[in-house]
Amino acid sequence: MRIATVDPADTTLDALVARLYGAASPAARAALLAANPRPLADPTALPIGAVLVVPEVPGALPGPAAPTLAALAGGRVAGLRGALDRLQAARAAQIERERDAAAFTRDVQPGALYGGADPRVHQIIQDAKSRAALHLQNDGTAADLAARFDALRADLDDLAAALDPP
Repeated sequence: MRIATVDPADTTLDALVARLYGAASPAARAALLAANPRPLADPTALPIGAVLVVPEVPGALPGPAAPTLAALAGGRVAGLRGALDRLQAARAAQIERERDAAAFTRDVQPGALYGGADPRVHQIIQDAKSRAALHLQNDGTAADLAARFDALRADLDDLAAALDPP
């Protein structure tokens, strides 16, 4: 599928058709109107910036002004993949820090740090140990997260394939 937007230079429907198809043929004009009944409802007042479907017309080849939807979305899909990679790396680092903190607090004895005289220190350490135990219980989080990111990447691949059918 090809799409285009109405450009400010498209002062008439024939100018738009000529830009999109290389020539203003009656068949291309009719196909463009049929594929875009709402944005082109009034051919004398073209809505600047409107997104149009550019249908294939026998004998008229869409020009570079009508790229495929896949070409337009390809950069966005690549950007989403990069964002997923960065998000997964950041979350994996956070999980690793939580594991390190859990391992540290699991082995800490309150008396070894502060002599055990201050009950507030004892409570802080106990709270940290409780949080550490919770993080260790949720150790499957990293694997689950990796599976979810893999599923999102697969969805992006499916989207890219759907936008550019053979």
